[in-house]
Amino acid sequence: MCAPGGKINHWKRQGRAARSPAAGARRKRRTMAQPVKSKIAGQALFRLHSSFSENTITYGLALIVGLLAGVGAYALHHLLIFFEWLAFTEAAGRAGAYGRYLWFVFPALGLLLVYPIVKFIEPQARGDGVPEVMEAVARRGGHMRGRLAAAKAVCSSLTIGMGGSAGVEGPIVQIGSSLGSSVAQAFRMSDKRVINLVACGAAGGVSAIFNAPIAGVFFALEVVIGNISANYVGPIIMSSVVSAVFIRGLLGESPTYIVPTYSLNSPWEMLLYGVLGVIMALAAILMIKSIYAAEKVFSKWNAGPVVKAVAGGVSVGAIGFFLRQAAGSCVSGIESALRMELPLAMMLLLFAARLAATSLTLGAGGSGGVFAPSLFMGAMLGGAFGALVNAWFPAVTAPLGAYAVVGMAAMFGSASCAPITAALIVFEVTADYSIILPLLLTVSISALIVQRILGDSIYSMKLTRKGINFKGGFNVNLLETIHVAEVMETVVQFVSDRDTVDSVRELLETTEHQGFPVLDRDGRLCGIICGSDVRRAMSAGRGRDPVSAVATRHVITASPDETVYEALKRFGSREMGRLPVVDPADPSRVVGLITRADILEAYQRAQLLDASRGED
Repeated sequence: MCAPGGKINHWKRQGRAARSPAAGARRKRRTMAQPVKSKIAGQALFRLHSSFSENTITYGLALIVGLLAGVGAYALHHLLIFFEWLAFTEAAGRAGAYGRYLWFVFPALGLLLVYPIVKFIEPQARGDGVPEVMEAVARRGGHMRGRLAAAKAVCSSLTIGMGGSAGVEGPIVQIGSSLGSSVAQAFRMSDKRVINLVACGAAGGVSAIFNAPIAGVFFALEVVIGNISANYVGPIIMSSVVSAVFIRGLLGESPTYIVPTYSLNSPWEMLLYGVLGVIMALAAILMIKSIYAAEKVFSKWNAGPVVKAVAGGVSVGAIGFFLRQAAGSCVSGIESALRMELPLAMMLLLFAARLAATSLTLGAGGSGGVFAPSLFMGAMLGGAFGALVNAWFPAVTAPLGAYAVVGMAAMFGSASCAPITAALIVFEVTADYSIILPLLLTVSISALIVQRILGDSIYSMKLTRKGINFKGGFNVNLLETIHVAEVMETVVQFVSDRDTVDSVRELLETTEHQGFPVLDRDGRLCGIICGSDVRRAMSAGRGRDPVSAVATRHVITASPDETVYEALKRFGSREMGRLPVVDPADPSRVVGLITRADILEAYQRAQLLDASRGED
């Protein structure tokens, strides 16, 4: 027995340079096999891309991403249940009469366990998760690290399961998006398709965790991508549906919250819902300001991360000790408000307590979203408002539970500036469509007010503070660094105002252009004609008419020295695909042409440069 032991110790003393002969041979075989495996994988991908269009591949991958997002949501759900059981059933039960005092320990312990994962494994596992996904879309073409999914699942489960106040929607969006990005990168998809599959993962995650496939689609479009574009919709729907089917097969089809059916009692009640919209907007602004203020206080506090985690966790634990529904999972508190089981004073107290607990949890370094806390606070404040109007106007008002349902949607819709998603997700998690009119009115009013006052949602504000202005799916800061002169086409094909519509139709058929600037006999810009103008004229039998009779006379133009962001806003104002670029000193002289494709290509180049700087 001594000889083998001595030999092993001898190899350990010699280090990596002197492994056993068998181990060296295995290592050599692995090293030689890596290029072979890489070559085989490359050939397989080449055959795949040669056999199918990128659009077809995207739909296939969307199905896979939806399934993975469903698996991720299922795993997150059970991991959260495990940590809740471990802390508040197993450990608290073993502590006997002293178990309830462990509330002062568990939230701090959860934050302490999150810290090393964030510090040494994945820094982006901290916080909500949605802003990080938006940043990946805006700056890195949707590229995210694969390990983020596992790290986020563990961190958020520790935070929420141990009593912290946060939601699971942010984590599952980040988990699903990370999985979608990893799949897209593995198949070497273009940045546009990577972003599409990131959105597929986000939609699948929301769809599975809330059993809300329609809301999942609109969340991905409104929040993650930033615009409702037909180019992205199909694969996102595919992913959301697959994820919902998967999770319903495992957990059933019942809605997240079981509530009574409410309805609008009187048309005059719409006025009260309008007032509720204003109140919820102010509450959403308070929530946004409070969360970011807590993060700022903790970041500036000259103390170590362990001290911050303990201080924040003990404070949250104290709130949970005295008000159990104000910390940890939000489900029971929301259902109590929707079923009208809470008095007015308790709902107001729970609103304030949950606001404080959420701010402390996220400020101290916790991992979790703001969706569920915003629903909770909206239900409490909406229910309190309902209790008041029930007392003042009993003849024309619905039960307070109706106002709690509407308050949920208004709080999240205004905080996220995603009113469509908010309305749909409340419909789907409650399975109650009977108060659609007051809900839509309230959400619209509250979202409009927050957008006017803050100009940012609770998600985009984090990007704005980093210098990333994310609007309409673009990082505006990048667009503002590019001038029209840098990307415009300087070789422009014109048509004369005396040409016939037939001749323009032939040009459209023989060139790749979709429209042309129109010049008069002096070579001055006098209009623009596009394919739709020609089609309308031909259908009316006006093929022999001069171009001047059908061209658009009031031409929107761009200037070479303005930014492409300014040009892009003009595109959106009239839904045009191209703009003539004119000399600022002589607006009738055309010097170039800029298209949406030119702007997109320039933006993608700027994204790559920005991402490389960030990595440096």
